[in-house]
Amino acid sequence: MSATETSIVVVRAPAGSGKTTLLAHWASLDRAQDFAWVSLEETDNDTVAFWRHIVGALGTVAPEAMARATQLVKRPSPDVAGQVIPAVLSGLAEWDPPVVLVLDDFQSITDRACHDSVRQFIRGLTLAYRCTVVVSSRSEPTLNLAKLTIEGQALTFSEVDLAFTATEVAQLLARHGVRPGDVVPQLLADTQGWATGVHLSIDRGASTDLRRQPRDWRDLIHEFFVQEVLDPMDAADRDFLHQCSILTTLSPDICEAVTGSTGAGRRLAALSKSNVLITLVDPSSQTYRLHQLLRDALERDLREADLEALDRVHSLAAAWFVDNDRPVEAVEHALRVSSPALAADMIARCWFDTILTGNLTTVERWLEQFDDTELREFPFMLIAAAWTAGFGGDWAAAWRYSKASRGLTVDSTAPDGTASFESASALMVAGLGLDGIAEVRAQAQVAYRLEGPDSRWRPLAAALLGAASLATGRNDEARSTLSDAATAITGPAGVATYAMGQLAVLEATEGRWIQAERISHQAIEEIERLGLENLVSSGAAYVMYAAAAAHRGDTAIARRRLRGLNALLPSLSTAMPFDAFQIHLLIAETNAAIGDKRSAALHAETAQRHQELLSDAGVFEGRLTALMTEKPPETETTLSPSTPPALTLRELDVLTLLPTALSLREVGDRLYVSRDTVKTYVTRIYRKLGVSSRSAAITRATDLGLLERP
Repeated sequence: MSATETSIVVVRAPAGSGKTTLLAHWASLDRAQDFAWVSLEETDNDTVAFWRHIVGALGTVAPEAMARATQLVKRPSPDVAGQVIPAVLSGLAEWDPPVVLVLDDFQSITDRACHDSVRQFIRGLTLAYRCTVVVSSRSEPTLNLAKLTIEGQALTFSEVDLAFTATEVAQLLARHGVRPGDVVPQLLADTQGWATGVHLSIDRGASTDLRRQPRDWRDLIHEFFVQEVLDPMDAADRDFLHQCSILTTLSPDICEAVTGSTGAGRRLAALSKSNVLITLVDPSSQTYRLHQLLRDALERDLREADLEALDRVHSLAAAWFVDNDRPVEAVEHALRVSSPALAADMIARCWFDTILTGNLTTVERWLEQFDDTELREFPFMLIAAAWTAGFGGDWAAAWRYSKASRGLTVDSTAPDGTASFESASALMVAGLGLDGIAEVRAQAQVAYRLEGPDSRWRPLAAALLGAASLATGRNDEARSTLSDAATAITGPAGVATYAMGQLAVLEATEGRWIQAERISHQAIEEIERLGLENLVSSGAAYVMYAAAAAHRGDTAIARRRLRGLNALLPSLSTAMPFDAFQIHLLIAETNAAIGDKRSAALHAETAQRHQELLSDAGVFEGRLTALMTEKPPETETTLSPSTPPALTLRELDVLTLLPTALSLREVGDRLYVSRDTVKTYVTRIYRKLGVSSRSAAITRATDLGLLERP
């Protein structure tokens, strides 16, 4: 089987059926293809983390092909669907030899967005067969493969295909010196051909009657590992492995941290040589992995024998990950400690940075493990929950958690590094902006006063205060605080560029358009350097860059720059209504300036819907009122401003060349890519526009304002 024959292979069977053995055997025999292996866990239920693992694995076998995807996926808030996956497909389309991507233990992935991303990736592979995706899972993956199966591009293997046959059982018995006799039917009846059950039964057969084996195979596995692997082991080694069983991968440093012992590197090396169930996976870092069945048996022993010890090693692991700047893994271990206090503290420390690095789903999953009563026991978690709901677009939850935090008095040290709970709460209220611009300014003033000059949160307080001052007509105050935020050398990602975008709005408001364009251009350069294009905080800079072009009469550039905002629009939500209101208003004003009355009206109507959630929007209310007095032509069809699909910048480049007489090869020459790559982009453009031909794509894109009318 090769990557030129099929797009996806699904191996679905219970634990112990030999899925990994089968795939490893395939990889050892197939020299024509490179194998990239991703071992998945429950902690990978986050689209960004999921694709960072995939791109990393592909990068080990196809580093040049994955160069662009690696750059994109490492950004703080990567656009997985619009940029990362297309970059992976584009790289693989021109890579040789073909690649096999193994997604092992796929049953661990339950997040719908992750499944959607895999479906998108698989659909893209039908355009250029340079990669076969192998999904190994204990359960049926929800990937909707019926069409690909019918077309012969998908293969599925189940436990039936992997089950031992009577002949294979007889051969295995013979290798162990056991005469098959009437044992084969009994073994097949008891195990139903399950590989691990057959092997363990035969391994025990030397001293027991194979016809009298226990039928609870989970107990059998555990008993086997205890009696055959752990009991014969040196007591110190056994205790070492029990404590390390909580770890996904074992390195000397973390093993010494959780066990309190020294010489872990030598111990791991010795254990690996004497036991095939302990494998060296990375010689450079001396990283090892326990076989999952052995790890399960060890952890079960530890849990049943000493819950306090289990809590202790998880706590030690969490502390080690904190000290080594790996907060996400620290939280995962803290969540497994029986007391929620440690997890609450860990989450409060790192939720903001975790979200800004694109792992919003991970933080949402953490918070789901606390009910509302528990959140109130840990007030800083209420702050985290409100912000997380805001970033996730859940207005009701953001409002509920925001209100729950009001009026609380907390004397403990803030784990998130803010000056106090009062300051953290004020920043949250100002950042969400649910109570109107006057309250944003009042709360931002509180945080700005409480956060000292060296605080990493002070730039955020300054930026929020500056934006609110601008919205309430206090331009001098706005200029001062926004300048402070824009030039700060500390602070969360996106704060400085947000402040620069607001400064550009201020300059344009006062008629200094040259300065507005200069500042917005500087902001965009920094945004793109840091990979912040998809953050709401980047919206004002992009709009003002288009608005400046419109002001000097360059309609074509203004239109193109407005189209670049399509990927950002879906992130504008009612849970952060002022930001959404302001950006839609600025887009509407810019469209009006270039004569696109319909688009102006549509964005103005959307801005008004967001304004209705605010008690006030300051001076921008008057600007919206003035804009909405201009009606679009009666004959125009009203469309949602979100109707234009989120095309990537490269897709927009290809789209702008479709109305020309250039062939796909000539388009590729113009953009310095191959014809196959252009074909991939064109196919994605057709899918996003809902069309099937070049002429239909041009018509549809023109109607949506993505192309200028001839």
